[in-house]
Amino acid sequence: MVGTKISHYEILEKIGEGGMGVVYKARDTKLDRIVALKFLHSDLTGDPDAKARLIKEAQAAAKLDHPNICTVYEIDESDDLTFISMNYIEGKNLDDILARGALPIDEALDIAIQIAAGVQNAHEHGIIHRDIKSANIMVTDDGQVKIMDFGLVKFIGKKKITKSGTKLGTVSYMSPEQACGEEVDHRTDIWSFGMVLYEMLTGHLPFRGELERTVMNAIINQHPEPFDKGDTDSPEYLKSIVAKCLVKDREQRYQSAGTILADLKAKNRAIVAKSRSTPLRAFIKKHKYMSGISILLLIALLSFGKIYWFADRSEAAIDAIAILPLANLTGDPEQDFFSDGMTDALINELGKIGRFRVISRTSVMQYKKAPKSIPEIADELNVKAVVEGAAIQTNDSVRVSVKLIEAILSAKFGARVTIVITKMFYCFTVNSPGTLRKN
Repeated sequence: MVGTKISHYEILEKIGEGGMGVVYKARDTKLDRIVALKFLHSDLTGDPDAKARLIKEAQAAAKLDHPNICTVYEIDESDDLTFISMNYIEGKNLDDILARGALPIDEALDIAIQIAAGVQNAHEHGIIHRDIKSANIMVTDDGQVKIMDFGLVKFIGKKKITKSGTKLGTVSYMSPEQACGEEVDHRTDIWSFGMVLYEMLTGHLPFRGELERTVMNAIINQHPEPFDKGDTDSPEYLKSIVAKCLVKDREQRYQSAGTILADLKAKNRAIVAKSRSTPLRAFIKKHKYMSGISILLLIALLSFGKIYWFADRSEAAIDAIAILPLANLTGDPEQDFFSDGMTDALINELGKIGRFRVISRTSVMQYKKAPKSIPEIADELNVKAVVEGAAIQTNDSVRVSVKLIEAILSAKFGARVTIVITKMFYCFTVNSPGTLRKN
């Protein structure tokens, strides 16, 4: 079909194939945009059940408007071909990503949260996917997850198209009730989600075998392979979430995707909070020679002890100070945690001095990307001194530069005028194997 025109679509290339259909990249000539078109396999074009299932897939996905679910634009027919037009996603299939092995914990957690959010949205609209698997999960170039392929969708409370006892889905990800050919509900998606999460954490599925019947027998009768076979890096809270998803008795399983999502988000918030409050601990653990970091903080804090010199000397004595978010000059957004962590450390330690008021982290973080001048910030926060600077972490060194700026407020011609005076400027570098250098 490549190079042909179907309706108002120009077929550009084949991008995928599944049990029921073939997917092509195409250009919508009416709206001048790139889309993905899903057609039934040629041997299924005359099958009314297959056509009904394709239409059902389009109807199901069209009911959903969620950032973690692939958007369906329309279903159309041309030259006896029925096809779905949907969003073309630039990215990688999760199954292909996992071919390289298990994912880092933070990446697996982020993807799991997005999958759970998409599944929750589908369930809230009365839609059961029935084929959640890594091959049906796309991850865009900017890390957004998209759940694909609602071809086996079941509407809650609606009449089934398939006959009783028919097993539909991908064997390796089937729930026990699905493998037994029983009636399934939304909890079958919860089981399959647990399989995907297990796979992201370990790089393989918990039930394996050369033959489908071997895998199905394991799913129905055996326990999942334990994590302790080379997977000790997976944290206990994720193992417990996987275990609760993979309970064979669905009454004892997680009862909703929303509950899973809440548990994942709670753990994610705890991890983010920990990374913000103790980034140096993680850095030192990774680079043990960096114990000199503590020396860096000590000298920096002693330097700021000179603030005492300003206090109690005049009516303009410094009684409040704001530590502005230290800039990340690497250009790598992933380094933000380090500069933010250094900012937190300075705020916390200076707050212990007790001689003056230190503006809270919540108040100063609003200026991280705000295009405001030092005088404006000092005025808004009602402080007489501001600290600004930058913190940069590389593989073998940490560089911190900070300066203390005194802002003197005075009345002149009926207006408030802020005069900014740089009082101190310090720059420190800690190099391997932990030596400190003042610049």
